[in-house]
Amino acid sequence: MDATAQSKRFRALASRWITRGLGLLVIGFFGLMVALALTNEDPVPPQGRPVIGALLACLAGVVLSWRWGRAGGTLTILGALGLAAAVLASSQVTGLGWESVLVAVAYPIPFLIVGGLALTEGRPAGPADKAGGQ
Repeated sequence: MDATAQSKRFRALASRWITRGLGLLVIGFFGLMVALALTNEDPVPPQGRPVIGALLACLAGVVLSWRWGRAGGTLTILGALGLAAAVLASSQVTGLGWESVLVAVAYPIPFLIVGGLALTEGRPAGPADKAGGQ
């Protein structure tokens, strides 16, 4: 195996494990938030239910991306876009005002990063990759 092929293999392996590691952190953080919201004494208010649903879709996408990169990455990114819309609508209902836009943009960022990494990891090899980079 030549040095170029070894380098590409190492980068692909490093990318896969970086994606999985970041995914594990995201699942731990946001999964804890969902678990605490669902097991709280008070039920989730109606404006929070779409946010919980979008979070569950994002978390499912991250888990799927460990085995099926493209499908999981696509679900994660679509869930993150839905999460942004749900957070924006929910924060408008609660009366946050212009800050709701900041919250809606910031909240799905970790899912967009992990989903984007999963999509690039799960992409099929192009002609340059198959021909050894030539």
